[in-house]
Formats: sequence, structure tokens, C-alpha cells
Amino acid sequence: PITDAGAFYAGVDVESALQEIGDGTTLDSRYLKIANNLSDLNNVATARTNLGLVAGGAGDIWVEKAGDVMTGALVITPDSDTTSILQVNQADTTVVFNVDTTNARVGIGTATPAGSLTIQNLTGAIVNANYLQIVGATANNINLPGIEFKGGVGLSQYGGIQSNSSGVGISIRTGKNVTTLTLQQNIFMYSGDSGAGIDAYTDIKTNTTTIARFRADGNVAIGNGLIVPAARLHVKGTADDEVFIVQANATQIANIVEIQASDTTPLVVVDGAGQVGIGIASPQELLHVGAGIDGSDITATDLLVTRAGPSNLSVRDSTNDVETFLFASSVGGIMGTVTNDPLNIQ
Repeated sequence: PITDAGAFYAGVDVESALQEIGDGTTLDSRYLKIANNLSDLNNVATARTNLGLVAGGAGDIWVEKAGDVMTGALVITPDSDTTSILQVNQADTTVVFNVDTTNARVGIGTATPAGSLTIQNLTGAIVNANYLQIVGATANNINLPGIEFKGGVGLSQYGGIQSNSSGVGISIRTGKNVTTLTLQQNIFMYSGDSGAGIDAYTDIKTNTTTIARFRADGNVAIGNGLIVPAARLHVKGTADDEVFIVQANATQIANIVEIQASDTTPLVVVDGAGQVGIGIASPQELLHVGAGIDGSDITATDLLVTRAGPSNLSVRDSTNDVETFLFASSVGGIMGTVTNDPLNIQ
């Protein structure tokens, strides 16, 4: 029961009106005014520092008192979806944060987010402007991931990725005790600048020593500690080990090794029988030099020279610049055959 009627503003009929609750003196000092329909908190004046709740206008309610602590969850459910149910602005009304329940989107730096999360630089400045900075924690000397993508397209970047750092601009790597990096699609990298642009590589290591490196420029280095390949394939041996071995299949028919010109014409080949061809795709003898395809008239020829025109065989003394041996024929000839005397020319 109400025991002190003097606590109410004089002349108010509580039962019939229930309009104003004050301090019992004047209207200007009232702590709370409740409209007749009991649906609107309209004007809280002197008591706002006591309540910590201020109504600036119809439907506007916010907490003002510094140090106020809210317990429990804060859930905002609109009567109907809106493109701006929650917005945080700077003092000049520039939008810092906006929640759109119509499209289920959140905007940082924009009131009209175009995606589920849109982050937009407020000033347009590039220097010292972090649009999005994600810093992973460190535990037990392990750099924990700052961001994780699951399902669908993990990261789709259409505008390019830019780094202004003078050091390593962009680094994609796996660390200690972290799941390996698995790619299901290709990674395409290119540089629009005339400089190096991209310095990317994949290392294969034993402990901390690089034994193979695959570089983004297409060069490959294989060898203990070799990290700067001087050619498309640079192989470095160690101690007295074999440097390069190509082993044929037991039923090898095609050439084991083939060096081609830019138009795929064979320059040097080694076939499955171990025969070497220079300037010919299918060598007929142990060493076959020339473009002709006719075989030798005798068997077990070590060197076969075939040409479309006259055949020439020359041995020169490069120091004295003289011919020491010359064999030339426009019709053919046999030297040192069917005889034990290699000087017997037939």
C-alpha cells in the first residue's frame, strides 16, 4: 500500500490518471513521466544520473553513466528487418560500424555492406592504414593461425594483394606442429613490374639443409645446399656420388633421353638400346651423327655418319690450325674394313 501520499505531486489522482511520479514538490523536478498509454518513456530529466538511463526522444533509450556494468546477453530483435538496426558513428556522424538484418550483413567503415562482412577504409589513405589486421596468438613457441577458412571458397581476391613492406611482403607457409599446406587447385602468381616481383619457392629439406628448391621463375635446384639454380635444372653432386641417372624400363622402346629444338626437332637422343643420335631421332648405330636414316653396310659399327650429301670426316690440330686427318667422299668409300691393317684402304 501507498502510505505517504505527500510523496506524490499534489493534485494527482493516482487511480484515474497515473501520469506523473515526482518528488512531491514541482513538475520541473519530476524523476519520471509515464504517458497515459504507458508505452513511452518520454522525459527523464534530473534523475538520469541516478538511473543511468536516458531517453532522448520517442523510442530512443541508451545507457549513459560511465562505469555501468551490464550482465547477461544483449539480444536485439527488430519488429521488422532493417538495413541499419545497430550503428556506431564517429563524432562527425561518419559510420564506423553498421549491422544490416535485412541482408544479414555487417559493415565496418560503411553503412551499406555489400557482403556478409564488408571492411572499407574510411579515409582512402594507403599509408599506415590497416583495413583488416588479424594477429594470431603464440603458445609454446607456435604461431597459432589468426584466421581459418572452412568450406567453399576460402579466400577470393579480385583486386590483387598488395604489400608495402620492404621485407617479405606476403608469406604463406606452414610452421612447427601445424598442419601442412594442401592445395587442391593451382596458385597463379605474376608480377606486373619489370623487377623480380615474385620471389617464391618451395624447399625440400633434411633437417635444416635444403636438398631441392623449386622456384617461381621455373628454375629447379637439386643438391645439398644449392638454393640459387643457374639454369632451368641445376643439379649439384656431393662427394663422389652419381649426379644424374636415367634408368630405362625393361621393355623400353622410346628414347630414354631426348634434347629438342624449339620446334621439337630432336637434337640429341639416347634410345632404349643405349645408342646415341646427334641430329637424328632414331640412331642406327652406337653413335649416329647426321640426318640420314640409311644404316651401315656392316654390323657392329661404332660410329655412323650419314648426310644427305657428301660425307666428310675431319680431325684437326686446333693448336697449329692444320688438318691432321680428312676423309671426304662424294660417292662413298671403305677404310680399314675386312683387314687387320687399318691403313689398308679398299
